[in-house]
Amino acid sequence: MYFSDFGHIFVYNNTDQNITELQNILSSGVYKTFTTGNVYQFLQYAKELSPDIMIFNLDDSKKYSEETSESFNKQINFTNFPLILTKPHTQKFSLHPRVAHYIHLPLEIAKLRDIIESYCLGNKNHQILLLSEYHTKYDKLRRSLDLGGYTYFEVHNPDAAEIYLQKNHPQTVFVEYTPKLLTARHNLQHNRIFYVDRDQDITEIEKFLN
Repeated sequence: MYFSDFGHIFVYNNTDQNITELQNILSSGVYKTFTTGNVYQFLQYAKELSPDIMIFNLDDSKKYSEETSESFNKQINFTNFPLILTKPHTQKFSLHPRVAHYIHLPLEIAKLRDIIESYCLGNKNHQILLLSEYHTKYDKLRRSLDLGGYTYFEVHNPDAAEIYLQKNHPQTVFVEYTPKLLTARHNLQHNRIFYVDRDQDITEIEKFLN
């Protein structure tokens, strides 16, 4: 185990062939990592040691995934640090309010790398922090951001958004206007926060992104 000041990362099920590229990131010598295939050990150690990030990887085995997810969902409410759930791109996610990011591997490995660097290293300087509910539809808002060439960091848990802002300094914070996220704006420390809708473009707030 390599000791580093940059970030402590816990990984569940780091042996699955689905996350070979993640193993390459973690073996770079930049981060301190703890890995295990025992879900109970994983959660107990996390309670005691409070890592910067938890990565919970589920493999292609349907039975394995269902049993592990059930155990995980019963115990994960204690977390106060970003939780990343990863699955093969062939599987759908079961949503949980404590999950900050849902990543399909290996397709979204670049996105996962950006997430790890943002929480552990910081100073990524994304133009936008986007706090939203998780959905798979490529909506008008994201299409507008992509066409405009803007960089944004999307997160689905308000606590993780607060943690992100401690190390990173986006120009603007977007909060999706949904019942679950309405109060989140009041807990985020930033001088430019806007409510947004997934079906809108960014014309009326684009002046704050330059």
